[in-house]
Amino acid sequence: MDKIGLISRADNGSLLLDEIGEMPVELQPKLLRVLQERVFYRLGSDKAQEASFRLISSTNRDPIQAIREERLREDLYYRINTIEIRVPPLRERREDIQNLAEHFLQKLTEKYNRPKCRISEESYQRLFEHSWPGNVRELQHAVERAILLCKGDVIDVDALPFAQTTPRAMAAASAAAATAVIGHAQPPGAGAIDWRPHEERDNSDEPSFAAIGRIILNKVAEPGSGAEPVNVFAEVERAVVSAALARTRGNKQAAANLLGIYRPRLYSMIKKHKLTNGEKPL
Repeated sequence: MDKIGLISRADNGSLLLDEIGEMPVELQPKLLRVLQERVFYRLGSDKAQEASFRLISSTNRDPIQAIREERLREDLYYRINTIEIRVPPLRERREDIQNLAEHFLQKLTEKYNRPKCRISEESYQRLFEHSWPGNVRELQHAVERAILLCKGDVIDVDALPFAQTTPRAMAAASAAAATAVIGHAQPPGAGAIDWRPHEERDNSDEPSFAAIGRIILNKVAEPGSGAEPVNVFAEVERAVVSAALARTRGNKQAAANLLGIYRPRLYSMIKKHKLTNGEKPL
């Protein structure tokens, strides 16, 4: 029985070529021919087969640098580069670390049938300080390892694969953190973020938040009334972040602690909502 290759399976669909920058140079002209002529030949056959598919390629290399190093053919690159989407490395989008870590935590605890656990504040801080040369895959591996080594309901820093960081690296990370918050004195209790699941927290203030929610929605016009639609969550987020910065007089570290988030996520919100303080960005 004839074996169906990936191109045949992708007919009238999509074909993903992961790490195309690692494709042997001698195979690249064959792929280019398939893309240009929309036909291919099965191994051992002289009968042309038609192919119609959407090509999606990914690489962790800089394509231009790969072309200079003759690892990637220039004609193939310009043939496949119709729409380019650049995903910044994890170290450039640290505001995503917490959300990704929580996603992997939930997914992997279910996979290994482990009790529900949470990541400690110190562990989160170490995750933010790490440079992540392996990007999201390294973060997933770190969370997976921590889950397997966790003996309780809290993932401590010792369970992380880079817990034994060299003193020089730790000193550099501490210096960078100190530089980032210079001039921002933390208020008493700052940093004591409650990372417990919501259902385990003291919910004594919950009625007030529920009342606030009702007040907000009472101000929103009914759908179809002719008023311009409002993104309620975006407006509430903007208002809360602005209020936190006003309360802390622009101290971002204190504002982040007040909101129960880390500074990279706060920075992302400030940028998202274009919050400013006079002529200077907050």
